[in-house]
Amino acid sequence: GDPENLRLLVPYVKNPFIMSVVFNNLTRTKLTLQEKTQLPILVENDKSVQVACEDMICRKRDPVEFKMIFPRRIGGYELSDDLEGLYCSYFIRKKYNRVGSSDSIKEWLNQQSFAEDKIETQNFLALITGFPNLASFTENISEIQNLVLEDTFSQWDKWANSKLEQFNTDIFYEEPLTLTIVPNSNSSKVMQGEFEAIVDLKLSEFDHVMDDTDKIDAHFNLTFPTAYLAQVKNDILLNENRGLLERAKGIKNTLREKIVQKLNGKSNYFSVPIWNEQFPQKLSEEVLNQLATYRGSKLNRLSKTKTDIKIKFRYGMMALSYIYKKQKYKVTYNHELKP
Repeated sequence: GDPENLRLLVPYVKNPFIMSVVFNNLTRTKLTLQEKTQLPILVENDKSVQVACEDMICRKRDPVEFKMIFPRRIGGYELSDDLEGLYCSYFIRKKYNRVGSSDSIKEWLNQQSFAEDKIETQNFLALITGFPNLASFTENISEIQNLVLEDTFSQWDKWANSKLEQFNTDIFYEEPLTLTIVPNSNSSKVMQGEFEAIVDLKLSEFDHVMDDTDKIDAHFNLTFPTAYLAQVKNDILLNENRGLLERAKGIKNTLREKIVQKLNGKSNYFSVPIWNEQFPQKLSEEVLNQLATYRGSKLNRLSKTKTDIKIKFRYGMMALSYIYKKQKYKVTYNHELKP
């Protein structure tokens, strides 16, 4: 036979992946991933198959015999360098030789469909690597591109989701979580005796520009005897009108203490603390402003009913995401969180 005419082996010897497997066997190496860097490296492989030929007889050889028989390039340093040079200067340039081929080979070549030789090499690679050939899942070659894209997007989605899970514990936010008490003393609800303190929870500029209707609400009530609130309102007004500012201040402080006590009793509603020591003081100021603004008759000193002061929290999207991730961190690592 003609050694220069590789016949139907042409697509196999031109394929760099197939030839790398052949060369790795000849150099007794294999491709693997380094544990620390996860980068591909070549390591020694005792199970490789080294084949060398004498005349036209090719057999598997042991390392010593292979080293003696296998032809080397003059001045070559490593066998791997010789093989790489051989591939780049010889194998990659091989083409089908229809003129010097037998009739049966010519007939086989003429019957090949478009890209059939590439599909053959892909199937051969699938046998070597154990990974299925994508062409086996499609009826048309044009569908392979879509299949590859879907797999690529799927891998990116998988990577992105894993990174999001990781960021749950180590993400750093450029801005802090902020609680803002919205002035509400002049609202129509307060004028009707429906006291409500609104607290906005925001994080990042996105939450600051978000419309209030797009936020998620949650609330609890601080309940006081109606007669007590009426008495507080009346005593503060009376003492301020008489110039007894210190006495009025003392009444306000007493109400603040009661608000702080009731807020502390609601802290178990929040698995992730969201306020510090300043928040109850500022909230009590809002409640006092609403009591001072109210001019209706619902606050009666003789009433035996109770009045609810609604504390309404409006969560921005980024703020809610931040709290969720803090909670996940707490559950995962069993760490106590601070506001």
